[in-house]
Amino acid sequence: MINIFIDTSGSMSEMGKGSGAIYVVKSIQDYCEFNSVKSNVYKLDGSIVGDILSIKFNENININLLRDFIRNETLVGNILVSDGLFDEEILDNTVSISIGVDADLYNLEKVSLNIFEPENIIEALEYLQFTNSDSNINKEEEDDDEW
Repeated sequence: MINIFIDTSGSMSEMGKGSGAIYVVKSIQDYCEFNSVKSNVYKLDGSIVGDILSIKFNENININLLRDFIRNETLVGNILVSDGLFDEEILDNTVSISIGVDADLYNLEKVSLNIFEPENIIEALEYLQFTNSDSNINKEEEDDDEW
């Protein structure tokens, strides 16, 4: 299960970041569908997004709501699609996809396991699946033994 959290704050409505975020989310959904992986899309407050194209980028949601939602639901396999322009808060089991030329990479680095650029979506998904799967670790060890 991949949980996609999309930043809908006002800063995401500037410089085309909203369109970029929608494109990234659709790309993640397509990857998940192709690989038979379930995915859900949420806003930062934990409300589920039914139609990605209907998102309005003008909400200011405290990042603490997202942190609490992830911890209360014990979610793993989380992707944050954001420009990082929010107060920092550590997000468990989460990688970030940075959006926009003004993305606060320092802040995104502090809140997530790793940061990826939009052109590296597949790398982000594989990293996330690897960090949350013991079977991948065992498979890699078996491959090393064969050499």
